[in-house]
Amino acid sequence: MIDGEIAYTGGINLADEYIGETIRFGHWKDTAVRVTGAPAAEFAKLIAEEMKDCKVPEITENEGEIPCAVIADRAADSMHRAGLSALCLLVSAAEDYVYLNTPYLAPDAGLIAALSSAAIAGKDVRIMIPHIPDKKMTFEITRSYARELIDSGVQIREYTAGFLHAKSVVADGKHCFVSTYNLDFRSLYLQAECGLYAEDDNLAENLKRDFLTAWEAGTPVKNASPFEHGLSALLRLFAPLI
Repeated sequence: MIDGEIAYTGGINLADEYIGETIRFGHWKDTAVRVTGAPAAEFAKLIAEEMKDCKVPEITENEGEIPCAVIADRAADSMHRAGLSALCLLVSAAEDYVYLNTPYLAPDAGLIAALSSAAIAGKDVRIMIPHIPDKKMTFEITRSYARELIDSGVQIREYTAGFLHAKSVVADGKHCFVSTYNLDFRSLYLQAECGLYAEDDNLAENLKRDFLTAWEAGTPVKNASPFEHGLSALLRLFAPLI
């Protein structure tokens, strides 16, 4: 957040590997978006409410701004989570396609149902996950849920060039959601997260093109060995904690 006028949101953390200065897992793929005007002021308001001594900015609409909404959850919010609701709505409302990037995949029953139902209905539902793990146990859980969703018709590939840390959704050529939300229990239910939903053809085209470029170079999720089946079943018991 800069001067209440410019805001950035997305997956990029403040560490060298996120900007390519330190190479840990190959190319570090991430997504972020820059906003100005009313949505930037909304982000500033969120920060001001968390830091009690900050001035809350005045929010004014600027003519010509694209339709968008700031989505955010505080760590204390446990019952009504805006991010989870937005994701489920985006998936369920998609008419043609919905493409999702996530580094960690351990969705709740509601999001699993939304993804599976969309795929069964004939929509093009694709998810990109990492191929190179940064956390091995979380990676096994991610693959376990990926295999479950694949069985219901969702297409899933793994990003092979490095580590996929992007958290973005694009649907039907105009609906976009760039955020800090992982598709896992901790992010969707327990942690403070935020993001930007926007209806914008240009942003959607950029997100779609970026997704499909990674998709073409991706690799299918491998079948689980008997050992991996057993390990995944055990680890999924602890999915909300990992």
